[in-house]
Amino acid sequence: MDTAIRPYTTTYGGDPLSHLPMNFAVFSIHIALAAGVLAAGAAAATPAELLASTDGKATAQTADGGIRLELEGTGLTATAAHPPTGADHGGEAGGAVPLVGHYNGESGGVLRLRFGPPKPEPEAGGKLIAFWKFDEAEGAEIADLKAPDAPAKIVGAVPEKERPPGVGFGEVRALPLDGKSHVQTQFSAPLDGHHSICMWAKTGGAGVLLDKGEPDAGGPAAGSRLVHIGDDGRLRAIIDGPGGSSLESKTALNDGRWHHFAWTVSPTHHRLFVDGKLEDEVKEIAVPLVGSGAALRFGKGIERPAGGGAPRKLAAFAGTIDNVRIYDFVLNQRQVGGFYRVGTRRNPIVITSEPQTEIRVGETFSYSIEFTGAPSVQFRFIGLPDWLKFEGRITGTPTEADVGRSGRIAIVGLCPWGPAQQEFHIDVLPALVPDGWEFSIDGKPAPLRRLPDGIEVDLPAGEGKWEFTGPREAGGG
Repeated sequence: MDTAIRPYTTTYGGDPLSHLPMNFAVFSIHIALAAGVLAAGAAAATPAELLASTDGKATAQTADGGIRLELEGTGLTATAAHPPTGADHGGEAGGAVPLVGHYNGESGGVLRLRFGPPKPEPEAGGKLIAFWKFDEAEGAEIADLKAPDAPAKIVGAVPEKERPPGVGFGEVRALPLDGKSHVQTQFSAPLDGHHSICMWAKTGGAGVLLDKGEPDAGGPAAGSRLVHIGDDGRLRAIIDGPGGSSLESKTALNDGRWHHFAWTVSPTHHRLFVDGKLEDEVKEIAVPLVGSGAALRFGKGIERPAGGGAPRKLAAFAGTIDNVRIYDFVLNQRQVGGFYRVGTRRNPIVITSEPQTEIRVGETFSYSIEFTGAPSVQFRFIGLPDWLKFEGRITGTPTEADVGRSGRIAIVGLCPWGPAQQEFHIDVLPALVPDGWEFSIDGKPAPLRRLPDGIEVDLPAGEGKWEFTGPREAGGG
């Protein structure tokens, strides 16, 4: 069977977007080096020792990087320090430095030394949590593809005419609203953490696109959400109360054309995108975000307080809406731009993920392709190195023989509406600890296993002294 062409089947309403979290069952301490000793608050005359245990966690690290000591084993403890001044423990090579220490563990265990600052842990996986496509030809119900048993309903006059074409490819429709009707959903998740809201709209006027607040509360409650187009045509996205913000577009959306907005919210950073471009943001929000349990609505006119005076009336929306999506994670600009290009039919498919382009010998490469556009896509891979293969994702582990830059790698996505392509190279670096390094326990050599960024050693039961020594000059002791 030819594995170079494989349909990617993990989808969310036609938009696969997967994240593969990694879990590490180890405990680690960061040991930073400064002035020839470990930077742990000890006097310079005495090498500092830090205790690491599977029953706890200690950390000391300078801003310019450090060393990690990881232990795996019940009740295992260990210390690490620079070797005494004048002792011959070899020179530094690669990214490693000589170290000495003690360990104690009734059952032994595994000790790992990793060099250089740790890589950031991958973000937790996220998903699409609500999606209204508005493809219904008639009727008052609007399906939420993520909650089929909880449809939204049109409140007011239901459009009698044939519904207009929507955005994107295929037989798609959109929902016209006349400025008197609105859509009442059953979506009431508080949205008090990471999330993103995306929507398409077309209008020649002003009005409320969506709101999520306490109904009939005499004003916006903490955590209320509001997105509306003002009389000047600019889009405003507002979160009320603690941790809230007010964002405003530079682009006017009242020109009678389709426009896409994406509103991304994390506990500390809020952004507003229009037509794939970042238009406003608020950074360094220090107050925790409050959510609202009210149900989301589209197009309903509301009243808001106006500086202690009479409430300000915001008109109901008169225009057309399409493809409202809510995610429980923060979309990046590449993903937002992909939605815009597909919606405007510039690209039938957009690959929204980006592969790792630098990896060390022994490190596992794993790339899950994320895309938006067609509901199913076949991928063809051109120029994959021999150490990579496709098994639902591109994965593999390079060896010393693979060190260097790969040739051009191309991913081609195919669907009935056309192709998409992504090209990149992968730079394979040598393992951080080169040949010539040795590990000993109580003066006896102990087999070490090289990791991409360090080494690991099996520790026998009991206690002992260990040394990690570098390559010595020819003729040295």
